[in-house]
Amino acid sequence: MNPFKILLKNVKLSAKTCGGKNALSIEEHKQHIRKVDLTYKDLEDVWYNKQKEKCFWFDVKLNPMWVLEKHHPLALSVDRLGIGNDYTKENIVISCRMANVGRGICDEEKFKEMIKYLKSEWDWEEYVENKPKMSQETWLKQVKL
Repeated sequence: MNPFKILLKNVKLSAKTCGGKNALSIEEHKQHIRKVDLTYKDLEDVWYNKQKEKCFWFDVKLNPMWVLEKHHPLALSVDRLGIGNDYTKENIVISCRMANVGRGICDEEKFKEMIKYLKSEWDWEEYVENKPKMSQETWLKQVKL
């Protein structure tokens, strides 16, 4: 199963349901519905060519197959840049669910500063430089389906 087809399905559901905002009036609901002008091929292109298989916010490599696991915090998630925008190839990034939900509608620059702060507190750079290397086969076996 192609994880980018599932990702696109998630985007369309989120666009239609206002990202899970259940307590909206009918008029507010209409204002929050987003158009989706994306294909799964667009998502693949952004992921592999533009973002080099990394979460846009955390800058860590993610496994696309995690989107097949229900509620996986590191599963791919499509994040719209700018408030109120539709889903187009030009204004989306792919992040992990944890980053997308955590960011919510926080300003992009402020969120980048928060991540920079967390990385400094966690000695992230030291960890990334010294992390154990694993084979692609081992990496893919981390997927639980």
